[in-house]
Amino acid sequence: NIYGGVVSNGVAKNGGNISISEGSTLNVYGGEIKNGKTLLATATPLTTDKDGKVTSYSYTSGLGGNIYLASGSEFEMNGGTIRGGQAGSYGGNIGSDGMTLITINGGTISGGKNSNVRLKFNDSFTMSGGTVTGGSAANGGNFYLEGSSDAFATLTVTGGTFVLGNADPATSKAPWIFNAGGQGVAAVTVTGGTYNVDPTHYHGEAHFPMGYLPV
Repeated sequence: NIYGGVVSNGVAKNGGNISISEGSTLNVYGGEIKNGKTLLATATPLTTDKDGKVTSYSYTSGLGGNIYLASGSEFEMNGGTIRGGQAGSYGGNIGSDGMTLITINGGTISGGKNSNVRLKFNDSFTMSGGTVTGGSAANGGNFYLEGSSDAFATLTVTGGTFVLGNADPATSKAPWIFNAGGQGVAAVTVTGGTYNVDPTHYHGEAHFPMGYLPV
């Protein structure tokens, strides 16, 4: 469990700062997890200092710049901040490999490159509180879901605050708050939350129940 402090600037193939293994659970109640990066399968140094120490790397693939969840793991966030993660593939701040359980009750997730959160087949993500903001949008801006026709990642939103992400500087792709990745309306269900834009427009295939009006 994490109650405070700072975890920062980690570099790894998956989960630059934290990797949650199969069967494990991480609970975050406070503190800050920031600026993690993913690498290529084989790390490629870009620059070194005068003593030959690597000072920067290439990171064009990998999941979860800050936090990576292996299949069968769980993550719960009740406070604190996760920000500034950079993933070469998907999930700048949080990236899952499928069949995980993610619950967000509070805290802030912000500024992830290649979407703040990436979900895969049979992931279950539930959000009742907290804030998600400022993810860049090569894929989804804030949330990107990936799956197949018979194995959905599901995202259920009952509360929280959402701010539209930023256009991806490399591709200029427009951001979405939710991107269901072609899985259809069953993947994303929204019954609450506060938004700075109309999420019925800035989304890919989210489902808004009859009578619900986002604010």
